[in-house]
Amino acid sequence: MRFEGNFRRVGQLDVTALRDCVARQTEEDWNAEQSRQAKFAVHRQTQTIFLLFDQDFRHVEPTWSPKGLEFFDALKPLLETISGNFGYQGWAVRCIVTRLRAGARIGVHADSGFSLNHAHRCHLPLVTNDQVAFSVGDDTMNMKTGELWEINNQRRHAVSNQGPEDRVHLILDWAEPMSHADIRAYRMDRQEHFRKVRLGIQPQYD
Repeated sequence: MRFEGNFRRVGQLDVTALRDCVARQTEEDWNAEQSRQAKFAVHRQTQTIFLLFDQDFRHVEPTWSPKGLEFFDALKPLLETISGNFGYQGWAVRCIVTRLRAGARIGVHADSGFSLNHAHRCHLPLVTNDQVAFSVGDDTMNMKTGELWEINNQRRHAVSNQGPEDRVHLILDWAEPMSHADIRAYRMDRQEHFRKVRLGIQPQYD
């Protein structure tokens, strides 16, 4: 979602329980879902575990995965913090855990599509190092473990991990109640999405 600036600090969390969940994931878990890497070239050097995610990037009635239910208790403090930050209005529309290997990068891109344009994209570092550089617009920063940040995902952004260990972030998109104009725009977005699907065109969102 667009806002003034590139980064906005949302809060600080104890991520011990979430890190424990991540530590229990096997390489098979990390490699089970390849669709994000296959669809979006900038994410080919990442691995992703979907917790709350729909391939059609819907904005309402999102779907929890079995992994999401496994993480759910550990996610509660994060959900409470983000909900409170936005006036206890809205809902989590997507939530993933993504790993960027040591020496890898996420190329420069900007997010697109109705839902990504109308959701607050929040990053929570779970495992990181001092040589991870996260750039949005003209700003570059090193997010620390447990810091919760919203990024302006409508501006071009990229990540580089030049450190000795993998970087793991939890990414959560928070949707707020829609206006009548938003609802109309969302209906048009869904119509266009399914038109492309019928024509065999892959909709691009990220």
